[in-house]
Amino acid sequence: MNPGLPRRFPALRLGLVCLTLLWSIPSLATPYEDLISTSREQVQGEDFVEALTSAKEAARLEPSDYRSPYYMAMAYLGLSRFDEAEASAIQALALADATLRPSIEKLAATIKARRLAVTSAQEADAALADGLNGKAARLYENAWNAEHLNAEAALKAADLYTTRLNQPVDAARVLRQIRSTLPGSPEAEKARTALAQQAETLQKIALARVAAAKNGPCDKALVHLDLAEGADPTLETIYQQRMTCITTLAQLRHNLKGMARLNLATPDALLALKGIGGWMKKAEVKLFMADLIGQTQADELAQRLDEREAAQEAAQAKYRNELAAWEQQDREARDTYTRKLAEKDVCLAACRKKYTGLFGNAQKLLECETGCNAEAARFAPKDIAKPAAPANPD
Repeated sequence: MNPGLPRRFPALRLGLVCLTLLWSIPSLATPYEDLISTSREQVQGEDFVEALTSAKEAARLEPSDYRSPYYMAMAYLGLSRFDEAEASAIQALALADATLRPSIEKLAATIKARRLAVTSAQEADAALADGLNGKAARLYENAWNAEHLNAEAALKAADLYTTRLNQPVDAARVLRQIRSTLPGSPEAEKARTALAQQAETLQKIALARVAAAKNGPCDKALVHLDLAEGADPTLETIYQQRMTCITTLAQLRHNLKGMARLNLATPDALLALKGIGGWMKKAEVKLFMADLIGQTQADELAQRLDEREAAQEAAQAKYRNELAAWEQQDREARDTYTRKLAEKDVCLAACRKKYTGLFGNAQKLLECETGCNAEAARFAPKDIAKPAAPANPD
């Protein structure tokens, strides 16, 4: 192993796949083929100096064959001589036919990624020594992101985000990547421990973001919920609340996959999501749902949604009938009352005519008017409870 590369940072992980593919092509045993075979075995054994010597000797014998510069590129990569590795890969590409170029292109991409990983880690060390903690954290994370192999750089980035930069959400992002990319490794266990230590802080950040999203407009709410997910993706309310603002299929996919990663995407939980009934009417969503939770559960969800929609339509029909009956009853009561008010006016006029004037009787007038008012009051509209519209579960 090249001592210049960190532990768990294999020099040729992707390249060896390419090597195996290229070596599967049959060839005749010649001095050139013997050298190519030797170089290949030396690369696999990580004896990069000898592999380079063998590949160079092979190139001298057959300068027009792509395999010698190909193995030279792999040897240079193992030695972290990136300029020479890149030049050799370009030469191999120029000599190979079209069917072989994809494998060589993968090696060229590996060389570029490895260069970025190594140089970023070196620059991060220098920035850290110079007290530039933010720059160092960013560069350590770049070193990790280049190939997701340098977990030591990732752990350094997470530690800086936590202890010096007060960026626990960024630390959590990197730690989760280590845990998922390198399961079972010592680095993954370190990441798991660090995440457990920050769990309370991260949950508080997430809950604050969820609360901020509740009363705001959807564009701002979605930003808050994304930040909440970055802090604590295990918080189920994030995905429930996000459904109220989702407008695109991409947003829906992201949200439901987040639930599935937490084993929350059950038919019961999905049935409770805002707007899921409308989304499930789309053919592409039905197909996605089968990929997400399997065809059996997707069919169960669709059936339950259909049953709920049928029940909702029945409830709406019942409500419309009850509302129509209520409106008719209310209208008839008001019409009757209007008629009785008119009759009361006639009654009062008759009372005044009979009990006023020269031979009037105040007591009789009062009794007569009271009777007129009482008769009309009997038909005053009563408060009849208006039917309540059924709630829409979707």
